[in-house]
Amino acid sequence: MGSGKTTLAQTLSSTLSIPWIDTDVIIEETQKSTISELFKVSESHFRSIESSICFQLKDIKNSVISTGGGIVLNSKNREILKSLGLVVFLDVSLNTVLSRLQDDESRPLLRVSNREKVIQSLLDERRALYEETASLTIETDTRTIHDISDMIIEKLNHYD
Repeated sequence: MGSGKTTLAQTLSSTLSIPWIDTDVIIEETQKSTISELFKVSESHFRSIESSICFQLKDIKNSVISTGGGIVLNSKNREILKSLGLVVFLDVSLNTVLSRLQDDESRPLLRVSNREKVIQSLLDERRALYEETASLTIETDTRTIHDISDMIIEKLNHYD
């Protein structure tokens, strides 16, 4: 959330000339509904759809896949992501997330009055899951998208 996943995925896809797959876009297209509308049904409803999409990606090769930040909450999703190849955790601080998302009203989990507390809670809740899943962690607060992209491409050049 606010780490730059989508922008980075687009940059990597373009630079590497490989497809970009965004699980949130797939969810909205297949469900003919926005993420926000799906969350209105319930978060567990959304997470079930998200897991189904993740399972459908299990055989994808040579692609950049960006996911919603909560995809790691399901252990089966984490296993699928790890099996796909290089998984990158874009580590971001609370202050950076607050700055990047200050005018963003599109995120269902952040439509609350205590936004800072909710973001910190989500970061804390998910950090260990991101670290468990990732084969590469990059602190993003002080890096540009192009710097991060270069770091990932360098890792890919030496990735088995």
